[in-house]
This record gives sequence, structure tokens and C-alpha cells, in this order.
Amino acid sequence: MWKKAAAHAETMIATGQALEKFRHGIRLQGGDERVIDEPERLPTARLHLQVASSAGGFVTPAPTASNLASRSPCSAVAAKKREDKIDHGVGLEFHKRIGDRVGKGRTAGHDSLQ
Repeated sequence: MWKKAAAHAETMIATGQALEKFRHGIRLQGGDERVIDEPERLPTARLHLQVASSAGGFVTPAPTASNLASRSPCSAVAAKKREDKIDHGVGLEFHKRIGDRVGKGRTAGHDSLQ
């Protein structure tokens, strides 16, 4: 089953069908599909803050994604109410995975702020 799925995925990529499905998904969500060919159209943050580990050890999971986002200086990542506007130019980027070793003072990720 896995080999059949992998072969299908490879065919979709090789024929361009996967890219068209991606474009279609962006259109369905009201997005600008031109970002695929012109990534400079994507919103970008003007500030980047490095997040250093306060102690050496291992990366552990956050309780929930919304909990993590709400603790971030870039609070626009987390919508608190349905009508809240989300700024897609901000975000969290992790350089380590759960279970990775991180040294005290070492960068584990960064926040992107508008």
C-alpha cells in the first residue's frame, strides 16, 4: 500500500497535478495563488527575535499550540476570538525538535514580529 501511495505522489508531482492542487487549495481559502511563483508576495515580519534556552536540557512539547503562541511576544499569532484578525506575517520558527538537546543560551527558535 505504501509503495502504491508513494508512486501516486511521485506521479502527481511529476505531472504538475500536485502543484495545481496546491494552487486550488489557496484559491479555495481566498488566498493569492501567485505566491507560489512569486514568494516575495508573502507577508514578512520586520523584526526577528532569537529565543535562547534558559537552561541546558532537552526540548519538550508545549501544552498546546495556542498556549505557546499566547506566551510569544508576537501575540498576533494567536486569535483569541473568531473575529480577531491574524497577521500572517508573524509567527514562530523552531530550530530544534521535541527531544533534541539544547545548551543553555543556545537558540531554540525565534519569533517574527510586524
